Amino acid sequence: MSYKIYALHEAAWEGDDSEVLRLLQRGNNVNGRNLLSRTALHCAAACGRISTLALLVDHGADLSARDSWDDTALHYAALCNKPAVAEWLMVRFPEADATTINKHGETPADVADREGYAELAAILKGQAKPEERGHIYVFNYFKFTSQKDFDGGKKDGDNLRRVFTNLKYKFILYENLTADETDIAFKEIQQSKGLNDVNVNIFYILSHGTDTTTFLSSDCQKIDLEKKMIMFRKDNCSAMENRPQLWFGDFCRGRDIQKGVEAFKKKEDFGCSKFAKVATEVLSHTLYFMSSSPGIVSYADKHGSCFTTTFCKMLEEGRHQLDGKWTSDLTDKLKACNNPTTASHIYHPFPGEMFYPNEFSFDYDRKNINTGNK
Repeated sequence: MSYKIYALHEAAWEGDDSEVLRLLQRGNNVNGRNLLSRTALHCAAACGRISTLALLVDHGADLSARDSWDDTALHYAALCNKPAVAEWLMVRFPEADATTINKHGETPADVADREGYAELAAILKGQAKPEERGHIYVFNYFKFTSQKDFDGGKKDGDNLRRVFTNLKYKFILYENLTADETDIAFKEIQQSKGLNDVNVNIFYILSHGTDTTTFLSSDCQKIDLEKKMIMFRKDNCSAMENRPQLWFGDFCRGRDIQKGVEAFKKKEDFGCSKFAKVATEVLSHTLYFMSSSPGIVSYADKHGSCFTTTFCKMLEEGRHQLDGKWTSDLTDKLKACNNPTTASHIYHPFPGEMFYPNEFSFDYDRKNINTGNK
């Protein structure tokens, strides 16, 4: 048995996603087995490592893999009382079959019953609706037809997937769409029946940008963020009425440093009166976050975007808790908003009040803030 396979199992057991990724990139078999025929997926499921499960599945892990006793990942989740793993697998992957029987004649639900895990058994029997706290729709553009590709873009998507999967969000990723494909994707989301089934919907845009509200598609067509947000006001999307929304824009907002400095000093929102008017009329249940002040370039390199990398690290380290209480707190905060032009906006310029890259020693050079890559 190859040591490399054992190393992958150990990394999955520990939830060391960086090591898992490194081993996979070096050619380790994602479905390699140890002496008990366990795969790394079994190990991650037993330890409740949801982000590791997502990483393994993304690299082709077999969700129906059985060990020497014909136990699947769901059996391991049942034996080790990992309801979050069971929820995650059952919500996203029909092939994670909860009726599979092992050599002892037990389904995962039978195992949970035997061990006395009533809540988990109910989930596995389909008697309890798996918890899903929200949806996050990530539009990640890092390859372009006539602009410089963004080398760190893939890493940003992986970081967001890891963090929000662990937080029990449904993660929907769109990569390198053309302008037409972007329009189709937003229309499909707008018409989705699941928008009002969760506490909050998050939209996250990563791309090149040209001005305060415009980002580029992969075919380098300009897309107006304002118009996309308008699609989700109550008269255009009834499912989103009184439903909290978060919008993140990680893209450059022009190259006028003086304009950005003035906006930062004044604590202005988008630095764009047109957008402020839209927010007044439309977005009373919306919070938005931008990676830079108007006129300032967002910094990014091969390690990823400074904004997104720092945001993910802050969530993982608990500086801004997105735990089970977060969505209810957010809902209460938004419902308390009386003036959409002020109370319902939280604007965090970069560098600003929420994002502190230096605290995490993220390797970037301040001189690049106005001349960076993105």
